[in-house]
Amino acid sequence: MTEKLDYELAVIGGGLAGLSVAVRASELGCRTAVFERGPEGDYLCNSRLTGGLFHIAMDDMTDDEDIIKKRLKEITSDLENDVQVKALSETAHESLEWMKKKGVRIIKAGPDGLRKNALAPPGVRSTGYFNGGKPYWQGRSGDVMLKTLSKRLNELGGEIVYNAAAVDLIVASESKCIGVIVEKDGKKTNVCANNVVIADGGFQANKDLIKKYISNVPGALMQRNAGSGLGNGILMAEKIGAKTIGEESFYGHLLYKEALNDDRFWPYPVIDSLATGSMIVDENGRRFCDEGMGGVYITNQVARLRHPLSSVVIFDSTAWEHGPGKDWLIPPNPFLIKAGGKLIEGQSIAKLSEQLDIPEENLKSTIDAHNYFVEQGFVKADEPVRTVGSVKSYPIKTPPFYAIPVCAGITYTMGGILTNENGQVINKNDDVIEGLFAVGACTGGLEGGGSSGYSGGLSKALVFGYRAGTYIASNHR
Repeated sequence: MTEKLDYELAVIGGGLAGLSVAVRASELGCRTAVFERGPEGDYLCNSRLTGGLFHIAMDDMTDDEDIIKKRLKEITSDLENDVQVKALSETAHESLEWMKKKGVRIIKAGPDGLRKNALAPPGVRSTGYFNGGKPYWQGRSGDVMLKTLSKRLNELGGEIVYNAAAVDLIVASESKCIGVIVEKDGKKTNVCANNVVIADGGFQANKDLIKKYISNVPGALMQRNAGSGLGNGILMAEKIGAKTIGEESFYGHLLYKEALNDDRFWPYPVIDSLATGSMIVDENGRRFCDEGMGGVYITNQVARLRHPLSSVVIFDSTAWEHGPGKDWLIPPNPFLIKAGGKLIEGQSIAKLSEQLDIPEENLKSTIDAHNYFVEQGFVKADEPVRTVGSVKSYPIKTPPFYAIPVCAGITYTMGGILTNENGQVINKNDDVIEGLFAVGACTGGLEGGGSSGYSGGLSKALVFGYRAGTYIASNHR
């Protein structure tokens, strides 16, 4: 016989998005339970493994609303996301201050806006494990944040049910959700709730969905994530008529190709800065994307190649020693080498192309075209367009010449369930599904598009979790 539980709010997933909804709604009086598929304690999710930078579009999350709006629209200019952009912009500062008051410690980790609001203790590291095999995230950053919010939820009278996987939504009609079916220890329970929030992350670890939407070769993508994002919430929502959007885009970075087989090379260092400052080519020695659009965009383009593991970043000694090789957080020079990585090196383009098994004529002509762009400011007619922006482009002229084979590292998928400004799920008729909400990486519409515009996973989870919790407690108890 199926058991039955009753709550005002049932949350699927115990990451930042889910806990933000739960804590906010609980402090406003909602009888709340979070159903987390993982075990009690250190259950894995992206929020636990995070480096901990709360930003919006790689800059200060506490900027004025109009500044944030402008920044978001610049990176997602082809998306109709005004409702979500407005919600994120106007609530960013408020939600961050709220989280601090719940006991989550935020520090300034660097001079720029990207690092102005970082979780403490800091969590960004160059490799996946400390010496001795201890995971880098334990006792730091997202791990401390989740434990702090979980403790606060318990203090407020909320529950967290572990080893509890949501398997289906309970609906009264096509336009009303009234609960969720949860499986724990082989037994299914009907959880009746006035409000159900899907917050179980994206579908980055689901190879079938990756193949459907992102890459024809899912195994060629490095799982730069916790492995917990299977897209179950998205699939459950679709089953009852929810609209989804933007599944083709993801947030990730270029990684050393050996990261696929060696934990020393993930989640850092990333190779983005060298690709944006120099160039990236395929197995034929040809450019295939606009490197000026940034590392997240390039990573998406690599994933879409017929042969994603054919990609190679090409640069010279000047870029390596005095330019993008030493740029950004935990740069490849020196951290790739310190981790045990190796550069492919040639004293001439001919020698480099020989080692790469790329036709010398092709690689040389591509490098010549790249240098022409650097000197003249525009590409030749037969070359992919290249954006001229904030990233300086370096010529490839000074030997030795170098190459780094790369792979696309996927952290979370940007697309998913379409929602309004309060996290209410929208159906295929563009109406709200009453009683059903979605927040965090399982949602779509804010990020992605043709430029693979990245707003920030932590800010998205926190803001929309906070907004949904506030709305539910105020309107749907």
